[in-house]
Amino acid sequence: MRIVFCWILWAQGFIAVGQNVWIDIIQASNEIGAESLSPPQTAGADYSNEIVLESQAVVNVTEISSRTPWCLKAQETNGAQGVADIVLRPDHSSSAGGHWNNIVLSSSPQPVYSGEGPVEGLLIEFLLVGAKLDRDWEAREVNVEWTVVHGKCLL
Repeated sequence: MRIVFCWILWAQGFIAVGQNVWIDIIQASNEIGAESLSPPQTAGADYSNEIVLESQAVVNVTEISSRTPWCLKAQETNGAQGVADIVLRPDHSSSAGGHWNNIVLSSSPQPVYSGEGPVEGLLIEFLLVGAKLDRDWEAREVNVEWTVVHGKCLL
């Protein structure tokens, strides 16, 4: 199976002057093979229930006041092409004291991270959860729309 991530960034209702939001996707294409089976490299085995993908999002929010609250939301824009869920998981060790939420990517915006002031280098991991070899073997493109809104997220 091959998963490709595309992204769109949308800043909505942000009143801070001169803010800069940047989300970069590292390793946009993922190959899932025999190493993702449980047990790995075993004929007749199914995928592991949770597969950590090589893709990561790196989030930077800069040039805003240290007291400005903001919320990062994500949603899938092209609808499910497979049975398995894509889960976004912020890397807690890379965050600068904000609040986070693991979310299942869906067609409606879900809060991922609530920050205040600038943050640089927040990593968000992508996981494939609940994949089944007999249903999730085709290539899948995942388009993620990121939204930054003024105010804290309700996590």
